[in-house]
Amino acid sequence: GTWSARGASQCTQCKAGYFGSEEALTLPTCTGPCADGFLCPAGSVSSTAALCPGGTWRAGAMTQCEDCLPGHFGLATSVRVRETCDGPCDAGYLCQPGSDTPRQLQCSTTDPGLYCPAGSFTPLVVPPGSFSVTDFASRQPGVEEHSIRTGHKLCQPGYTCQGGIASPCPDGAFQNKSGQTSCE
Repeated sequence: GTWSARGASQCTQCKAGYFGSEEALTLPTCTGPCADGFLCPAGSVSSTAALCPGGTWRAGAMTQCEDCLPGHFGLATSVRVRETCDGPCDAGYLCQPGSDTPRQLQCSTTDPGLYCPAGSFTPLVVPPGSFSVTDFASRQPGVEEHSIRTGHKLCQPGYTCQGGIASPCPDGAFQNKSGQTSCE
Protein backbone atom coordinates (compact mmCIF):
# COMPACT_ATOMS: atom_id res chain seq x y z
CA GLY A 1 0.00 0.00 0.00
CA THR A 2 3.02 2.31 -0.27
CA TRP A 3 5.61 3.57 -2.76
CA SER A 4 8.80 5.59 -2.57
CA ALA A 5 10.69 7.70 -5.06
CA ARG A 6 14.28 6.53 -5.61
CA GLY A 7 16.49 7.89 -2.88
CA ALA A 8 13.57 8.97 -0.62
CA SER A 9 13.89 8.15 3.07
CA GLN A 10 10.17 7.51 3.66
CA CYS A 11 7.39 5.64 1.90
CA THR A 12 4.18 7.35 0.81
CA GLN A 13 0.77 5.67 0.83
CA CYS A 14 -0.69 4.77 -2.53
CA LYS A 15 -3.31 7.41 -3.26
CA ALA A 16 -7.04 6.68 -3.22
CA GLY A 17 -8.10 4.80 -6.35
CA TYR A 18 -4.82 2.87 -6.53
CA PHE A 19 -3.33 -0.10 -4.69
CA GLY A 20 0.14 -1.42 -3.92
CA SER A 21 0.40 -5.19 -3.62
CA GLU A 22 4.17 -5.44 -4.04
CA GLU A 23 7.20 -4.23 -2.15
CA ALA A 24 9.68 -1.62 -3.40
CA LEU A 25 7.21 0.25 -5.63
CA THR A 26 8.69 3.43 -7.12
CA LEU A 27 5.74 4.99 -8.97
CA PRO A 28 2.90 7.05 -7.42
CA THR A 29 0.43 4.85 -9.34
CA CYS A 30 1.73 1.93 -7.22
CA THR A 31 0.76 -1.48 -8.66
CA GLY A 32 -2.15 0.05 -10.57
CA PRO A 33 -5.69 1.37 -10.42
CA CYS A 34 -8.41 -0.16 -8.28
CA ALA A 35 -10.65 -2.72 -10.03
CA ASP A 36 -13.87 -1.32 -11.51
CA GLY A 37 -16.77 -1.56 -9.06
CA PHE A 38 -14.45 -1.45 -6.04
CA LEU A 39 -13.14 1.33 -3.84
CA CYS A 40 -9.48 1.57 -2.83
CA PRO A 41 -8.84 3.99 0.02
CA ALA A 42 -5.34 5.48 0.32
CA GLY A 43 -2.85 2.77 1.31
CA SER A 44 -4.83 -0.15 -0.17
CA VAL A 45 -2.93 -3.38 -0.83
CA SER A 46 -5.62 -5.00 -3.01
CA SER A 47 -7.37 -3.88 -6.22
CA THR A 48 -10.61 -5.12 -4.65
CA ALA A 49 -10.17 -3.54 -1.21
CA ALA A 50 -13.87 -2.67 -0.74
CA LEU A 51 -16.96 -3.23 -2.88
CA CYS A 52 -18.75 0.03 -3.65
CA PRO A 53 -21.75 0.37 -1.29
CA GLY A 54 -25.21 -0.54 -2.61
CA GLY A 55 -26.67 2.17 -4.82
CA THR A 56 -23.26 3.29 -6.10
CA TRP A 57 -20.77 2.46 -8.86
CA ARG A 58 -17.15 3.17 -9.85
CA ALA A 59 -15.05 2.72 -12.99
CA GLY A 60 -11.76 3.85 -14.46
CA ALA A 61 -9.87 6.65 -12.71
CA MET A 62 -12.72 7.57 -10.34
CA THR A 63 -11.41 7.79 -6.78
CA GLN A 64 -14.80 7.35 -5.11
CA CYS A 65 -18.06 5.52 -5.72
CA GLU A 66 -20.86 7.62 -7.24
CA ASP A 67 -24.64 7.25 -6.85
CA CYS A 68 -26.54 5.22 -9.43
CA LEU A 69 -28.59 7.39 -11.80
CA PRO A 70 -32.13 8.35 -10.78
CA GLY A 71 -34.53 5.56 -11.77
CA HIS A 72 -31.81 2.90 -11.38
CA PHE A 73 -30.55 0.73 -8.54
CA GLY A 74 -27.40 -1.10 -7.44
CA LEU A 75 -27.61 -4.14 -5.17
CA ALA A 76 -25.15 -4.20 -2.29
CA THR A 77 -23.88 -7.64 -3.40
CA SER A 78 -23.08 -6.86 -7.05
CA VAL A 79 -20.11 -5.24 -8.78
CA ARG A 80 -21.38 -2.10 -10.55
CA VAL A 81 -19.22 -0.44 -13.22
CA ARG A 82 -21.60 1.97 -14.97
CA GLU A 83 -23.93 4.76 -13.88
CA THR A 84 -27.02 2.68 -14.68
CA CYS A 85 -25.75 0.18 -12.06
CA ASP A 86 -27.80 -3.05 -12.04
CA GLY A 87 -30.55 -1.56 -14.20
CA PRO A 88 -33.84 0.34 -14.06
CA CYS A 89 -36.10 0.10 -11.03
CA ASP A 90 -39.28 -1.99 -11.39
CA ALA A 91 -42.45 -0.63 -12.97
CA GLY A 92 -44.74 0.75 -10.26
CA TYR A 93 -41.81 1.91 -8.13
CA LEU A 94 -39.48 4.90 -7.86
CA CYS A 95 -35.70 4.83 -7.41
CA GLN A 96 -33.95 7.96 -6.16
CA PRO A 97 -30.20 8.43 -6.83
CA GLY A 98 -28.26 5.86 -4.79
CA SER A 99 -31.10 3.32 -4.54
CA ASP A 100 -29.96 -0.19 -3.58
CA THR A 101 -33.22 -1.98 -4.46
CA PRO A 102 -35.40 -2.07 -7.61
CA ARG A 103 -38.40 -1.21 -5.42
CA GLN A 104 -37.14 1.65 -3.27
CA LEU A 105 -40.40 3.61 -3.09
CA GLN A 106 -43.87 2.54 -4.19
CA CYS A 107 -45.49 4.76 -6.81
CA SER A 108 -48.57 6.66 -5.65
CA THR A 109 -51.21 4.30 -4.24
CA THR A 110 -53.91 6.92 -3.82
CA ASP A 111 -53.80 8.95 -7.05
CA PRO A 112 -54.96 7.08 -10.18
CA GLY A 113 -53.73 10.06 -12.21
CA LEU A 114 -50.09 9.07 -11.58
CA TYR A 115 -48.10 6.09 -12.86
CA CYS A 116 -44.51 4.84 -12.83
CA PRO A 117 -43.04 2.83 -15.72
CA ALA A 118 -39.78 0.93 -15.22
CA GLY A 119 -36.88 3.29 -14.55
CA SER A 120 -38.93 6.01 -12.83
CA PHE A 121 -37.55 8.43 -10.27
CA THR A 122 -40.68 10.58 -10.14
CA PRO A 123 -44.32 9.70 -10.93
CA LEU A 124 -45.65 10.65 -14.37
CA VAL A 125 -49.08 12.21 -14.95
CA VAL A 126 -51.63 10.17 -16.92
CA PRO A 127 -52.49 12.28 -20.00
CA PRO A 128 -56.10 13.49 -20.50
CA GLY A 129 -58.17 10.94 -22.40
CA SER A 130 -56.24 8.02 -20.85
CA PHE A 131 -56.57 5.86 -17.75
CA SER A 132 -53.89 4.31 -15.55
CA VAL A 133 -53.21 0.57 -15.62
CA THR A 134 -51.48 -1.90 -13.34
CA ASP A 135 -48.96 -4.62 -14.03
CA PHE A 136 -49.76 -7.63 -11.87
CA ALA A 137 -46.18 -8.88 -12.24
CA SER A 138 -44.93 -5.88 -10.23
CA ARG A 139 -47.28 -6.51 -7.30
CA GLN A 140 -45.93 -7.17 -3.86
CA PRO A 141 -47.77 -9.53 -1.51
CA GLY A 142 -50.29 -7.65 0.61
CA VAL A 143 -50.58 -4.68 -1.79
CA GLU A 144 -53.92 -4.14 -3.50
CA GLU A 145 -53.61 -4.82 -7.21
CA HIS A 146 -55.10 -1.48 -8.27
CA SER A 147 -52.64 0.53 -6.21
CA ILE A 148 -49.45 0.01 -8.24
CA ARG A 149 -49.92 1.90 -11.49
CA THR A 150 -47.32 1.11 -14.12
CA GLY A 151 -48.67 2.74 -17.29
CA HIS A 152 -51.67 4.18 -19.11
CA LYS A 153 -53.98 3.31 -22.01
CA LEU A 154 -56.14 5.39 -24.31
CA CYS A 155 -59.77 5.72 -23.24
CA GLN A 156 -62.11 3.52 -25.32
CA PRO A 157 -65.31 4.65 -27.13
CA GLY A 158 -68.28 4.82 -24.73
CA TYR A 159 -66.02 6.06 -21.91
CA THR A 160 -64.56 9.34 -20.72
CA CYS A 161 -61.15 9.49 -19.02
CA GLN A 162 -59.92 12.15 -16.62
CA GLY A 163 -57.43 12.00 -13.78
CA GLY A 164 -56.41 8.48 -14.78
CA ILE A 165 -59.92 7.04 -14.30
CA ALA A 166 -62.16 5.60 -17.06
CA SER A 167 -65.89 6.21 -16.52
CA PRO A 168 -68.74 4.99 -18.75
CA CYS A 169 -70.82 7.66 -20.41
CA PRO A 170 -74.02 8.27 -18.41
CA ASP A 171 -77.46 7.24 -19.73
CA GLY A 172 -78.46 9.48 -22.62
CA ALA A 173 -74.87 10.43 -23.51
CA PHE A 174 -72.38 8.79 -25.85
CA GLN A 175 -68.81 8.93 -27.03
CA ASN A 176 -67.83 7.15 -30.25
CA LYS A 177 -64.17 8.28 -30.25
CA SER A 178 -61.16 6.98 -28.34
CA GLY A 179 -59.12 9.19 -25.99
CA GLN A 180 -61.87 11.58 -24.97
CA THR A 181 -62.37 13.47 -21.71
CA SER A 182 -66.14 14.02 -22.02
CA CYS A 183 -69.30 12.42 -23.41
CA GLU A 184 -71.76 14.11 -25.79
